Amino acid sequence: ADSDDEDDPLANLPDGYSVFELDDGWPPAKRFAGPSMVAVPPIPQPKSLTMMNDAISEELADRIYGFAENVKGEPWGRYIPIEEAADPNFVYEDQARQIAHAGVRELWFGAVQRMKPSLLPLDSLLERVHGFEVWCLSGAVGNNCPYHIDFAEFQRYQHNAVFLPLYSATMHASRDRITGGCFTAHTGGLKHYLKLGYKGAFVGGAEGV
Repeated sequence: ADSDDEDDPLANLPDGYSVFELDDGWPPAKRFAGPSMVAVPPIPQPKSLTMMNDAISEELADRIYGFAENVKGEPWGRYIPIEEAADPNFVYEDQARQIAHAGVRELWFGAVQRMKPSLLPLDSLLERVHGFEVWCLSGAVGNNCPYHIDFAEFQRYQHNAVFLPLYSATMHASRDRITGGCFTAHTGGLKHYLKLGYKGAFVGGAEGV
């Protein structure tokens, strides 16, 4: 449903956010009366991109892979609040949430702090980040993921508002070494995305990107 005055996620944004209308060709936007809106946070390191090898343990990669097999390749995701993420011994009854927590711990509290501490120092992480949305997609040989930006999809379906993350990461996990394929990212950010549109909507679809 459309947001209203009593339940408007754009009404109480933290300091430093900028808000403007967004036209990206997202199909469900047509069911809302008003335009799509985007909330852009004060990005700590704009136009930055980093790659890290062996960012997570083989044990965790195996757990992620095995769980994806158990759910027959269906997408799954969980939200981990910063208070829980900061506790290395936090225990959940939900297996998916436990795996998501482990991923957050090994990547943001582990690999980033060891390999790229200037990217997100621990004190800044604890102060500025309210939580982590972990989303898992399974891919077979030959599969691809269309051009897109990461945002809180639930909020957009509910309020037609796009909330961009302070940081976004893609983690590749497999039981075997991954060969071939291509991972690409554009440092032009939202400006670049608005030229191409949702999954390449303005350039003829994903093949036109």
